Amino acid sequence: MPRNLARTLALQLGVTGFGFAVAALFLADGTANAPDALWKTVAVLFVLGLVLAGIGANDE
Repeated sequence: MPRNLARTLALQLGVTGFGFAVAALFLADGTANAPDALWKTVAVLFVLGLVLAGIGANDE
């Protein structure tokens, strides 16, 4: 596995974990509609992961 790919995957996992932590705070607070907030968070993280993967691919 290329070093840049490993770094990109690690960064993506970190961002995903952070996103789920933020979603958990919203859900625990009760200020957001639970399914709506969760799906929006997952969608944003997916797009961010694609962007990070693209940056990692262009970095090689």
